[in-house]
Amino acid sequence: GRKYYKIECIPQIKNQWLNSYFKNLKYIIWIDRKDKLIKKAIVTAKSKEKDTGGLQMEVNLYDYGEKIEIKPPVQPNL
Repeated sequence: GRKYYKIECIPQIKNQWLNSYFKNLKYIIWIDRKDKLIKKAIVTAKSKEKDTGGLQMEVNLYDYGEKIEIKPPVQPNL
C-alpha cells in the first residue's frame, strides 16, 4: 500500500574493472515517497565478452536505524 518514486539512471563509472568486463550499466532505485528512504535497488549490466552473460544484483533495504551485530567467521583449526 506504499507509494514509491522509481528512478532509473545510467551512471558514468570510472572503475577500470567494471569498464573492462561490463557495458550498459543501469541502476533502478525505489524511494519511499513518505520517508524518502531507499527501499530497493537493482543494478544490471551486460557482459562485454559474452552476449548471454551479465550482472544483475537486487537489494531490498529495511530496518533502518536498527542495531546490527556483525561477527567475524570462525576459522577452522588447521
